[in-house]
Amino acid sequence: MILNNKIMETSIKQRIIDFLKYKEIGQTKFEEICGLSRGYVTKLRKSPTGDKLNKIFNAFPELDKQWLLTGEGSMLRGSGEPKATEGEDAALREEVVMLRERVRNLQKLIDEKERTIRILSRRASFDSASRLDEMA
Repeated sequence: MILNNKIMETSIKQRIIDFLKYKEIGQTKFEEICGLSRGYVTKLRKSPTGDKLNKIFNAFPELDKQWLLTGEGSMLRGSGEPKATEGEDAALREEVVMLRERVRNLQKLIDEKERTIRILSRRASFDSASRLDEMA
């Protein structure tokens, strides 16, 4: 049973660390915001007490209680999707960079095509006007 509690406690600590990565804040800042002692997260060996959990949830109401305590569900309240892993985050960032570059290239292509359309429209208008002059 102690082993199970230790595994659960380690998981809570890891989930706090995962949440901090998501929020892009350090442990010290997190501890300050929550009103926890400096080094609290690092020293966390067992499940946080009720008062510590209340401080965390009051400071970060978006943090899903079930997720923090059990690892089930989503990290954020009201969020239907679980948080991506660090590797997934890196892959998504790379994909975003690639897609932004693709959008820029496609926009350039659209701009070129619009210029071509304007030129061809002017030529067509000019040709139509020339034919009308020839008929007259």
